[in-house]
Parts: sequence; structure tokens; C-alpha cells
Amino acid sequence: MSKQEEFEHMEKYVLSTGIRVGTQVKTKFMVPFITKATNEGLYIIDSKKTLARIQTAAKFINRAEISRVIVCSGREYATTPIEKFCEVTGATPMLGRFMP
Repeated sequence: MSKQEEFEHMEKYVLSTGIRVGTQVKTKFMVPFITKATNEGLYIIDSKKTLARIQTAAKFINRAEISRVIVCSGREYATTPIEKFCEVTGATPMLGRFMP
């Protein structure tokens, strides 16, 4: 299976689950990724564009030596995904707020 076919398969799988990702916060940087707004004030994220960006990031990370990759976030809700990502890949987590 080629990378393009694999990407299309992943995209179809995500859409077939019926899961949609949305947010109540909208910034000017997010506008290209928002497909629609619901009556409840939820902005639905475009899964096609998001998966394409994830694929680009994966290619970039794949080229680097994983032990030199640092994954960081100052947000509390990002702790679990970052810890899991670093556990699976071998990257270095940097959690919480940090001083420059």
C-alpha cells in the first residue's frame, strides 16, 4: 500500500467513525481549518487538512534523530498525549511552564 493510499484509508476510517473534532475557541490562525460552525457555538475542524498537517509533521520528525526531538506544552491537557507520544517514539517530553 502506497503512502497516499494509506493516508486516504486513514482519512476514510476517521470519517466513518462519525467522530468530529471541534472547539469553542476560534482564532484567525484556525480559520483555514474550520469547516463549519454549529448553532451551539462549536467550530468543526476540517479532518482532511488536519490529517495532512499531521502527515507532514510525521515526515519531518521521521527525518530527525528521535532522541533529539523535544515535545513541549505549557497546557495541562496536553500532558497525557505528550507523555504517550514520547513513550512510544523515544522523544523527550518537556511539560509544564518553563523559563527561557
